[in-house]
Amino acid sequence: MLHNDISNRSAPAIYFRVDNFLLKETDNSLVGKLITKLFNFNAGTELDRKVAATIQHVYKRTDMTVHLIYKGKINTLKFKVYKRMLKMLVSEVFFSKLTFVNTETYYEDINMMLNTGEIYHYVDNLTEVIKVMHKGCRTLDEINLLIGRTK
Repeated sequence: MLHNDISNRSAPAIYFRVDNFLLKETDNSLVGKLITKLFNFNAGTELDRKVAATIQHVYKRTDMTVHLIYKGKINTLKFKVYKRMLKMLVSEVFFSKLTFVNTETYYEDINMMLNTGEIYHYVDNLTEVIKVMHKGCRTLDEINLLIGRTK
């Protein structure tokens, strides 16, 4: 709610990709690879500070709602373990919703949500994917320019 706006209109949603964008993998040890293989979660994962700062700016200074989206298989134990660890990792980032999307249909789902208006912007670092997708797909630098964030 920006500037005490209590209208019935829903705020535009901006989705930030979590895997290999907000969370960067840093551990390439044998134990780290084993945890990654077993639980689909890299033990040496850290928050990307540039992405986190942009998310904080969007959340606090714009009327857009921030959603995080994770590309991964949604199944039994692996899903539950990753979801719990992900919530711990992003505890310092403000967001409204965390969405898990199936790996096989990830980009099709993103395109569908952009076309229907559910997503206003989708932020990712894969420029080759952004070029072929909907015009609402943006890089981090484009979003920073769009929201007026200079740092």
